[in-house]
Amino acid sequence: MSKQDETWPRPMKTEPGPAGAALREYEQDTTDTPNEAAAYSRVLARLERPRALLRWLWAGGTTAVAFSSLLLLWPSKPTTPTISGSPGTLATSPLPEPMAARPVELGSSPRSLPTGYLGLAAGVSAILGDGSSATARLQDGTVDIVLAKGAINLHVRPRGIGQAVLVTAGRHLFTVVGTDFRLENIDSRLHLLVTEGLVTVSSAGKHVATVAAFEPWEAPSAEEPPVEHRHKDRAPRIARRPSGSFCDRFTGDQGPQKIACLRELALKGGPEGERAQNALGRYLRDDAADPTAALAAFEAQRARYPRGELRADADRAIIGLLPRLGRHSEALVETQSLLDAQPDAEDRAEMRLLRGDIYRAIFQDAMSADREYEEGAGAHGRIGDDSRFLHALCLEALGRVDEARLAYRDYLAQPGSAHTGEAKRRMERLVR
Repeated sequence: MSKQDETWPRPMKTEPGPAGAALREYEQDTTDTPNEAAAYSRVLARLERPRALLRWLWAGGTTAVAFSSLLLLWPSKPTTPTISGSPGTLATSPLPEPMAARPVELGSSPRSLPTGYLGLAAGVSAILGDGSSATARLQDGTVDIVLAKGAINLHVRPRGIGQAVLVTAGRHLFTVVGTDFRLENIDSRLHLLVTEGLVTVSSAGKHVATVAAFEPWEAPSAEEPPVEHRHKDRAPRIARRPSGSFCDRFTGDQGPQKIACLRELALKGGPEGERAQNALGRYLRDDAADPTAALAAFEAQRARYPRGELRADADRAIIGLLPRLGRHSEALVETQSLLDAQPDAEDRAEMRLLRGDIYRAIFQDAMSADREYEEGAGAHGRIGDDSRFLHALCLEALGRVDEARLAYRDYLAQPGSAHTGEAKRRMERLVR
């Protein structure tokens, strides 16, 4: 036997291992009769290729197994997360990331929303509960949702400057930029629970409340007069005048007839025409949920009756509608004009609070917002309470830690503060 042959491992063909099996298979299949050394080299090459293949399969197989596991966990159809909790008992868990959200293309015209898990815009996802009814549109970067009935959970990542998410339910407007919250509109009762961030609540342009995380909020009962009816100097007199009662005979699905009736009365001019025009704006805003048409109606009222008895009501309505249409800069101009014209107005602190909310939430200008909140911090009731809390929050956002800590401490010293829990958490975080 040659020296080359002496390198041949004699037991190879008889070994039960993979090398012996491969060699036996080769000898059975080939018609060649090469010497054993050459055959052995070819066998080794054949064995090396499967080993390399096995290494590749192992590396890729790990990924494949993980991917297969995900496929097993991923439903064949996107499942709709349920909204837990009975009416008035709100879910406290934040909305999950929009992994299986159904995308909804929004435009400037309102679009009816399907129930389920929805992606409404970049960074905005929602769950609309079964049996709920809502519309949405996207205008100038602002998502405008109208919740007619039912429940909705919203997850909103921080938005860009000038962008917000607005939700209208009943006569209330909820403004958010980045937060998680749940809103119910069931049997004309509104329930709000914020699980992250802040939500501002307003009604007809008037500030109602700023709601922080885990501070449940409910709308006043149906028997309680709406916010705009509590100030006698601004109380609308439409319902007590013939112009209102005459067109009130149209109800339910007779909206077009009621609108035509009010428009006809508005053409008569004089006090009755002004009241009809004001009633038209209110109907378009509150019942028809058409903020664009409502704004046009109130602007027409103000143009026709610049010194009318309901001029202040039209001003307030316009201020409330402009943010809904994404026209926040115009809202700032309107509020400033009102403050300049009535420097001693009773609702001056409320105007400052509304302006502060626009600067803080929409334009992300904490310095300008803080100046507005300081102006309203001395007011009584919820207006002053929210202003003091938001003043401290702005100081924190500006990095003025010592001032913010003192502001939170002063706020907590006031009995019955609405944001006690959130203020304590923020102050403790600043102390560390």
